[in-house]
Amino acid sequence: MALMALSQMKLTPVWVEKESVTEGFLTDVASLAARELFDPPRPEIALRQQHLFPIFSKQFQENGKKNTLLVVKNEAGEMVAFVAVLVGKLSGTFRDVSNEEVARIAYLTVEPSLRGRGIASELVRCCEEWAAFRGFTSIYLNALSEKKHLQHWYSKLGYVKVADEYCSSPFPWIEDYCLTLRTKPLTNVL
Repeated sequence: MALMALSQMKLTPVWVEKESVTEGFLTDVASLAARELFDPPRPEIALRQQHLFPIFSKQFQENGKKNTLLVVKNEAGEMVAFVAVLVGKLSGTFRDVSNEEVARIAYLTVEPSLRGRGIASELVRCCEEWAAFRGFTSIYLNALSEKKHLQHWYSKLGYVKVADEYCSSPFPWIEDYCLTLRTKPLTNVL
């Protein structure tokens, strides 16, 4: 199982359900995302964190107990990676892809100093196992179309491009952008 691989790296993976998500916890998530998500780092990290917090908060208040987070901590107990699995219907133009409730990987984030060690791949595998165990036959994710290295990496993990959507940015420091929706069947995951 993917969780064991993370433990072998001396990292502690913990599934966090909605009832355990506190404001302090979401602040830590937003802080890590602000440092890592918008690469390269810029001085306005606090501003980014301020904008990310309400987005994360809203995501985890929706859908009852369906949404979950996988948090990875180092030996000192510091959060060094996380990923969310969001359950619900696709939105925007992606609604044309599926009208059913789907599992979607979101906010995959790894501390920059730990990249290249396979942590993100293990987090994706954990999300796939989580979704398959709950009866989903496929899983979705989306990534910025301009991030060609991510698009290639997701392809290597077996994710196939389904659609593109042009979006207005919710962040003042990012221009409007294009998201690519990808999916992967979960037939041989468990």
